[in-house]
Amino acid sequence: MTTKEINSLIEEAQSLKQITQAFTQIASSKLKRIRTGVERNRDFFAELSNIYGIINIIAQHRKIKSLPKNGKTLSLLLTSNQRFYGKITSELVEFFIVQTSKIRSDKIVVGKSGVEILRSLNYALSYQPLILQSDFPTNAEFLELSKVVEQYSKVLVFHPKFQSVLVQKPTIADITRSEEVVSEKTSASKDLVSQINSFIIEPEVKKMIDFFDGQIKVLLLEAALLESELARTASRLISMDRAQTEAEKYLNTQEQLLLNAQRSISNARILETVAAMQKGAG
Repeated sequence: MTTKEINSLIEEAQSLKQITQAFTQIASSKLKRIRTGVERNRDFFAELSNIYGIINIIAQHRKIKSLPKNGKTLSLLLTSNQRFYGKITSELVEFFIVQTSKIRSDKIVVGKSGVEILRSLNYALSYQPLILQSDFPTNAEFLELSKVVEQYSKVLVFHPKFQSVLVQKPTIADITRSEEVVSEKTSASKDLVSQINSFIIEPEVKKMIDFFDGQIKVLLLEAALLESELARTASRLISMDRAQTEAEKYLNTQEQLLLNAQRSISNARILETVAAMQKGAG
């Protein structure tokens, strides 16, 4: 390999390093901004979700009907349009395939990457692809998605969840808070079921269930979208940091090759000079 070719590779490695540095800085800044909001609201959304579940239990035991639904379950997979998120998307899609094989549900796959992975795997079950303008929906897109979600009796949102900068795991969020899920996870709801007829509740349960069904479900969907965005951003930060490290290793290797090539050229010139001097002296 000539020194010209090596210099060309070094220029490419330097460009790659600069690109990964820029992506790393962008991801780091975005992570700080999103993380603050998500972590501040997690407890609030968790309590809100539990209240929603308890209201559902009260309504069911008092035989109070909520707004009409189609009686179906929706499995909503949240992926991205872009590919710079490491293995987080492939792990989420694998998790989605395994979990949805156990239940009967309609399926919506949000994001190009999720759709492409399912196609590459020749996924046999039917699903509706939904490609947004970017990774996070616009207000108009969110409203359209909310209208679809509101039709279903049960909605399971599959998304990556941020646990730390280094750890993001696939999870399921039941944003309709079905009775069985609440009963399994909340001991308070079990006590509530046994004491249900002792409560006097204001405002009327019907008004509360209609409010929760129309508004809170949408908020919980938004919370899942924010959790997904936070996890993807953390995964991108790690991926770009690794890419930057690899670019630096490659750059160091090429610079060492260039140094060796330059030394070889210098040595060759010295040998030529010595040979010429010896020839002249002879």
